[in-house]
Amino acid sequence: KTFLAVFRSVGSIQQIKMSCAEGGAVLCFKLACSAGISKKFELTVEDETTLKASYDRHQPNRILFRPRVLLDALQNFQSSLEEITLTPERAHVRIKSYSDLSDHATAEDIMRTEVTIDTNDFEDYSMTTIGMELKFCLKET
Repeated sequence: KTFLAVFRSVGSIQQIKMSCAEGGAVLCFKLACSAGISKKFELTVEDETTLKASYDRHQPNRILFRPRVLLDALQNFQSSLEEITLTPERAHVRIKSYSDLSDHATAEDIMRTEVTIDTNDFEDYSMTTIGMELKFCLKET
């Protein structure tokens, strides 16, 4: 399953909770939808290099937002985009993309997009680890 599959039924989503499980190997999304329906997605995180996470288990990182916040931000990106990078910072969250539009891209063919979302736009935002980047695949491979 890809990141995009989580948001297929965006019209009925009322709340999203995102967390990491199994030592960061699984990214969990819990969706509260209309009519009392709950959905849970567990996305396996594939990492090409071995990293050792450094975080405080007693102060977990949390970002809680309404789906409309993310959807409004993603409207600024190309629909053919394959991946985005989410970078949480103290006062805002930065969403970035970098796309080569062709196999032999020149400087004119490279598309970069970046959107900043203020932390006040989130329902809950408590980040104890600043400086990390989360990459999400938006397309099936």
